[in-house]
This record gives sequence, structure tokens and C-alpha cells, in this order.
Amino acid sequence: MNVRENVVASWLFKLKQDYLNKSEILELRDFIQDVNQILNQNKTIDEAIQALPSLPEFLDVLCVHSEILADKQVATSLVECFHSMTYFETKTETEKIASLWAWKHITYLLKIPIQLDQSQERYLYLNLIHEKVMEITAALQYQFNCSTTTTLTSAKLLNATDMSAAMDCFIPLLGTSFSDEFLQQLFLCTDQFHNISCYSQFCLSAIESSLSNLSMKTTILFYERWPEKYILRLRGSLLAIMECCSDGTTVIDLKSRIAQSEMVKYAGESALLMTIALKILEEVCRSSKPMVQKDCLQTALEGLLQTLGTKVKEFGLESGTIYLRELCSSIKYNSQ
Repeated sequence: MNVRENVVASWLFKLKQDYLNKSEILELRDFIQDVNQILNQNKTIDEAIQALPSLPEFLDVLCVHSEILADKQVATSLVECFHSMTYFETKTETEKIASLWAWKHITYLLKIPIQLDQSQERYLYLNLIHEKVMEITAALQYQFNCSTTTTLTSAKLLNATDMSAAMDCFIPLLGTSFSDEFLQQLFLCTDQFHNISCYSQFCLSAIESSLSNLSMKTTILFYERWPEKYILRLRGSLLAIMECCSDGTTVIDLKSRIAQSEMVKYAGESALLMTIALKILEEVCRSSKPMVQKDCLQTALEGLLQTLGTKVKEFGLESGTIYLRELCSSIKYNSQ
């Protein structure tokens, strides 16, 4: 295994000078695989950097050579190198810097149009995701065991803070095609220990900002864990739709807008979110100064129930809808 500082420096020089020919790319492919083995063999990243000071720049420069990354095995091996430089619990300043730096490059490689080895791509990343979630699970298990035996000490609270910081390192995954798998595993992990306090506000904001690019399942899992965010979004969405009545919107148009609302669709797939949706309509009905006319509210209620369909009965919420209809019909509204 010919991985020495002078060899790394030599490859770095070649990469900076000109494009590599086909035979050189094949040679480089083998060299990157050897580099990955070295990274896995070293006990710490500090040892690797000390032995190979040119290595970070070498890996960094590789990322901008699209003609080299077109080789599937080169691209896959490069990602594996960065993966080997990530740490969940950083013990040194070098590990902390290296981990953030490696995640940044992994995210970059996932977003650019390179062809990773298809036989390894999903296997590699799903294993990476599973590994990271398992690390979080282990840390949560420790925290959970501590909290069930004694009150949290300042040291244990510090561990919780460190965990939030560690989870923030995974935010770049939200910009990749693997964000659904990662978040679904992560939510189930934190559910197991009844702990969502380890999500920082920065992390929550990043997840919420990425919801439009996530699957319905993941989005519903998010709103079920932070229902206050769903309440704000759904209330604003329903009021905006119903206020369109004053603009001459027809009954058919109003019902159509409700049926097309993503917030309403989420309610149709979750008993918790459906309960929230019905509660919001009840609040609007009971408002002393209703913001919409009575006929608009009745139309919105019917449109909502039509959209939810048989799920209302399936979730056992029929009595709630009957009560809402009666409430909507009985309340007197000032003419507007």
C-alpha cells in the first residue's frame, strides 16, 4: 500500500496541473481506495493528518474534477474517504473540524451530477444513515438511563447539548435524496426515548424548510411530533382559502381549493392531524368576531369533510364532525 506524503503530494500536483489520462485515472482509483484503508486503520484523524498533511487538499481538489468523478468507482471511493472522516462524538478539535468538513463534501458530491456505482450507492448511503442513527440511539439510551435514575446533572445536560450540536452536523443530508430515510429513522429513534428536546431550533428550522422536498410520510411524521407548527400552517391555510369567498369564489372553487391543500391532505392521513383540523374549525366557529361569512364556513366544513372522506370514520371522529355541523348551523353571524 503506497500511501505516503510524497505520493499524495505528487497526485495533488498532477491534479492541479492538467487533466489525467485514462490510465492515470485507473491508477488514481486504486490509490484512493488505499487512502480509504489508511483512514480506517488510523485510530484518529489527527494521526492521519500528521502523517499525510497534503491529504485534505488532495481530497478537496478531487471534488472539482468532473472528468475524474465520471468514473463510478473513483466517485464512490471518494465518498467513502469522507465518510471515514466523520465522527459522531468528537474528542479533539481536529475531529470536530474534519467531521464538519467531510459532511460538507459528502453533501456536495450527492448534489452534483456524478454517476456513483449503482450497485453500491444506496447500500453505501443507507448504511451511513443507519450507522449515524444508531450512534444517536446509543447516546439517547445513555441519557434516558440517566434521567430515569436521577435528576439530570449539569454534566448530563451538557451531554444533551452536545447531542444537539452533533445532530446539526447531519443537516446537510436534508438536501439529498436520502433525507426521507434519514428523518424517518431519526424520528423513530427519538420516539423510542420520548425525547425531542435534542433537536435544536436550528435543526427544526432546517427540517421545516425542507418539507416541500420530502415525502408525505416524512412530513406527517414531522407535524405529528411538532403539532404546534401544523396548527399555525393549517389555520393560516384554511383562513386564507375561506377569505376568498369575499372575492366571489364559487362553492365549487372553494371546495376545490380545500381538496388541493397539502395541509388538509396531511389531516386525511393522520388521526392526530385530523383532530387538530376539526379543532381549528371549531375555534373559527366559536370566534366572537368571525373572519369569514357563515356560508363560507359551512362550505369549507363540507369541503374539508369530503376531502377527508372515509378516514373520518376510520379514525373514529364521526361524532366530532356531527358536532361541528351543528355548531356551524347554530351560531349567529353578523352580516358582512
